Amino acid sequence: MSEAAHRCHQRIVELYGPVPIAEFGVLHGLALWKDPSGPPRILRIDENSPKSETDRFVLHLARARADAIVTSGSILRAEPDLTHEIGHGATMQRELDAWRREMRDRDEPPLSLVLTRGNNIDFAHPFFTGPARKILYTGKDAAKALQGPAGERGVRVVGRPTPSLRDAIAWLRTEAGAQSVTLEVGANASRALYRKPLGVDELWLSLYEETSLDEAHRGEVFIELEELGRLLPPTSPGVMRREASGTWRFRRFRRAPG
Repeated sequence: MSEAAHRCHQRIVELYGPVPIAEFGVLHGLALWKDPSGPPRILRIDENSPKSETDRFVLHLARARADAIVTSGSILRAEPDLTHEIGHGATMQRELDAWRREMRDRDEPPLSLVLTRGNNIDFAHPFFTGPARKILYTGKDAAKALQGPAGERGVRVVGRPTPSLRDAIAWLRTEAGAQSVTLEVGANASRALYRKPLGVDELWLSLYEETSLDEAHRGEVFIELEELGRLLPPTSPGVMRREASGTWRFRRFRRAPG
């Protein structure tokens, strides 16, 4: 193992313990605020939201693990600078690239799929730059409207009778050969996967534990932590980090074997 890959591996162990990261399955990365008065809420991300260097590493590690990354049209609209590049800064990029290449045996960037209901897609968004393959996954009517502008950008359009997150994951497995899928989707899109049959194999949770958060960054209510633990048993109590924005806890949940 190269020095760069070893440093990345050590950081993973410090954060999540010795239980190996699953090579296959569906991984959901999620940042929540631990609302002291109720269920946890999605942490809305923008230039002024609470920042965590550890959470940033987790996000990019989840990408480095993946054969395919799924996001949504609403997230592209909410995050005008979003890309699916792996690594933030030269050092993180070098270490994650080495880890992906040596530990995951992957040289190509992961495929990026956007789940969208309509044809309101801004192809000037930086998401559509870079060498990774891009797919728009949508309904049949929207697909017809998107074919022309998407084709000019080299973006594939897949039109389905009833597009959904579960359907997109199944398509990635059967049609794109994606063995590991990382989800970068919000509460509304992902909540259905936590109902039977469980559609998530692993959850990496970044929990912002400060007692107050401005209204602008309080997103949708998500599932209670106790319920998440019943669905996906935690691999450890988690690691607490004090960062410039406040206290964060990083936890990993994983589907029980069998």
